[in-house]
Amino acid sequence: MFATSKTILLIVGLLFFAINTNAKSSNRFQKIAEEYNVFAYSLNYGYPIGYKWDENLPKAIIYLKNEQGYLEKLDNRTYVGAPTLENAEVIANFSPESFDVDKYCLIVDSSVVQSELSVFIDELMNTNLQMEICFVGGNGRYIKVTYEDWSSLKLSNNDCFQMYYDVLNIMVNSRDEILVEGHFVNVDNLFQLAFAYYDNNIEKNDQNINSINYTKIISNTVDAEIKRLEETLYTNEKKKLWEFELDRFKRIKKLTDKFGVILQPPRNFYVELKKQRNTSLKSWFKVLDQIQFGIHLARYKYFKKRFNGNYFDLYKRYDPLYLNLLEFTFPDRIMEKEDYYQEIPPPL
Repeated sequence: MFATSKTILLIVGLLFFAINTNAKSSNRFQKIAEEYNVFAYSLNYGYPIGYKWDENLPKAIIYLKNEQGYLEKLDNRTYVGAPTLENAEVIANFSPESFDVDKYCLIVDSSVVQSELSVFIDELMNTNLQMEICFVGGNGRYIKVTYEDWSSLKLSNNDCFQMYYDVLNIMVNSRDEILVEGHFVNVDNLFQLAFAYYDNNIEKNDQNINSINYTKIISNTVDAEIKRLEETLYTNEKKKLWEFELDRFKRIKKLTDKFGVILQPPRNFYVELKKQRNTSLKSWFKVLDQIQFGIHLARYKYFKKRFNGNYFDLYKRYDPLYLNLLEFTFPDRIMEKEDYYQEIPPPL
């Protein structure tokens, strides 16, 4: 069921929602972009750049601009350069090690074309099975996209593809036409489809806590897992990995302590993007923006129904516990496959 006009008008307030962010980080982003004349397309429904900035620092912050003659390193993780394979290789190899999955922030000038960006991202990926890229718009908002090397995953685990079946597939061709589940759609209607996908998965039993598509997580289960991970830390050599997992479960425990039962989406719950290399960057950013809009809509509806609250107020007063709950139940799972579908030629 699509969102009502009234809800849509209310959610448009997300364009102006106020979050207690790290103003210093936000101002520095804008200052560098202005200094090097990097003009990125706007992302109206992304998160302000300072939102949860300190929770997971990126491996590198990269300003991409074709006219930049050489790769300039501003600090240990900030670069300005052209979207070349050589620059991507240097950045991937000489930036600080990530605690978990490699994460990059990309501020892409409008002069960069999609084919150049794709080559650059491919090289950042290199031998990694997965990485995250936060695309930062010219208005200082970002949207996260997860990249996975599906060919390597398939070689390493022939059964892994069995788990990826109930996804929302969105394709964008070289003419910027959008195909969703076999049907062409207007980009301005894309948020409705993203909203419906998220909402239908939680709405199977009228947004009941017993939603059949979600796993119910309770405090006892989390406590048992925390105990197991703490014991593992004493015997396992890969301490960083286990410490990260332990920290994740401790964050989940804060949610179960507050809300009792929480819902975890299945692994196969995500939006899958595929594009052709000649897709325009402007259209690509608009697609990302519309998907993020739909995710916000689903959170808005769920929070209103379960807690009788206003989703916007959580940002205005910055209520991390409720925000973490909504982001846990309605995660920002926008994923791009690193293989490119072939366009079907028109009939003769």
